[in-house]
Amino acid sequence: MTAEPWFDLNTQIWLGSGLGGFGGLWGSALGVMGGLLIPKGKGKSLVFGLLFLGLAVGVGSLATGLVALLSGQPYAVWYPLLLGSVPLTLLSSIFVFVARHRYRQVELRKMQAEEMTS
Repeated sequence: MTAEPWFDLNTQIWLGSGLGGFGGLWGSALGVMGGLLIPKGKGKSLVFGLLFLGLAVGVGSLATGLVALLSGQPYAVWYPLLLGSVPLTLLSSIFVFVARHRYRQVELRKMQAEEMTS
């Protein structure tokens, strides 16, 4: 028993491509910022803003995909939503803790360096 699809095939293709593109760009931007800004202790609000943006998009897409799956939508409607949302949600939530830990390490090193110079 399949419900009437929420949108047509072209929209389904654009949705899957858009979520995949967002995930790739999000991951590359986060990798660049994490490699360049976190070791210097800079860009904290930018890094965490990007992480929480990824988390919001991931959770929203996950919820929409689960509603689509449970309401009997066709495979082409719910699959792209769940395919992109699961890794985006998991990676965002894990990297929040990783980034917080790295920023704390940088701050501790700065404090230790100031202590040694005084």
